[in-house]
Amino acid sequence: MSSWAGIESTPNRTDRAASDRAPGDHPASTRTGGRAGDRGGDRRVRRQQRPVIGALDAAGVMVQRNAREVLVGSALIIVPGVAINLVAATLAFDRYESFSGSVVSVPELLGGARSATGVEEMFWYLGLLINSLAACLVGGYVATLAVRRQMGLSISVRAGYRGLLKRLPALAVAWAVGHCWIVAIGWVLRATGGSGRATLIVLGSPIVLVMITMTLVAAPAIVIERLGPIRGLRRGWRLARQSFDTLFAFTLSSVVLGIVVQYGIAYLPRLAQGVGLITFGRFGWLIEGVAGQIGRVISMPLIATATALVYLEVRMSQEGMDIVLDADRAFGMRS
Repeated sequence: MSSWAGIESTPNRTDRAASDRAPGDHPASTRTGGRAGDRGGDRRVRRQQRPVIGALDAAGVMVQRNAREVLVGSALIIVPGVAINLVAATLAFDRYESFSGSVVSVPELLGGARSATGVEEMFWYLGLLINSLAACLVGGYVATLAVRRQMGLSISVRAGYRGLLKRLPALAVAWAVGHCWIVAIGWVLRATGGSGRATLIVLGSPIVLVMITMTLVAAPAIVIERLGPIRGLRRGWRLARQSFDTLFAFTLSSVVLGIVVQYGIAYLPRLAQGVGLITFGRFGWLIEGVAGQIGRVISMPLIATATALVYLEVRMSQEGMDIVLDADRAFGMRS
């Protein structure tokens, strides 16, 4: 009945280990060397009164307390996209002779042949696709960590990658099927010029947010419930349809938070120069670019962790998952 993350047998192992410990022993770690998700003993998965704010807040706490497992493990996935973005930033600087910012240069690169070379466009689109795929894989990676921490179990980079690699083909196929609309949007923006592009972005943003919402929890569902790509997409779509208000509000909040975190860090070098704290000279554009990618390395795992947690919130709200797990603890597991 509660076979949903391979954790149906984990509480039994935990209980046996607890019974073998002396009264003064502390369950701080396991043989894998991972950190304990909770130092207070037995954990229960509990609902948040405010699922959107609660998931974002809990994600911040988890990233702060388990920075090595969440950030370092995720960085290994994000690095290829970071490298592509830095190359694109270098090409943009060489063309425009200024980096008046990392934000302004993106619409410039979208301008087609009039404002960007083919190489610049290629790197921009490649970076967009790689970062989108990286976000999906990071979501799968942190899903295992989030579940184990919620259950009071130890977490480690190895545990996260073990859960990710088992579902890697399914995640890749689900991403390709569920995000094919990104290519269509890129083509439409490429073909639209001038003021029409700005109008299209304004009018199309709500549609993009809805599409993101409907596939938001597919990656956690695939990893946690051990689903295939199509079943995972259907599962994510069904959960999103049942809790659309919650997930849409979460999507909007996470987009705002991601922008604030990433570009807040990206503009720290410019702020430092503005107050006269430090001067980067002709390398200022490079420092800004690196800072922006550092912001991405922090914001992407943060949002992915919050997504895994809001997925659990939706399952508890719609399916009573917390009640099922408590019943299994009390009366034993049922298949």
